[in-house]
Amino acid sequence: MTRIIELKGLQFANKSQALIALDYYVEKNVDWTDAFMAAQLIAKGIKEIYTFDKHFKKFAELTKIEP
Repeated sequence: MTRIIELKGLQFANKSQALIALDYYVEKNVDWTDAFMAAQLIAKGIKEIYTFDKHFKKFAELTKIEP
């Protein structure tokens, strides 16, 4: 996947965040959507997420708050 994301012809808003999300996906064993969302939140300096999704507990940089 890393080689695919790094292809010059493939466009992402931010390839480095996509690569970080891929690392999260593999290392933390979470869904791709959760990994991608966490990468976006952390990159933007957002520290809290309101969710029932238990996977966000795996991210030390985020505080999971149940609504």
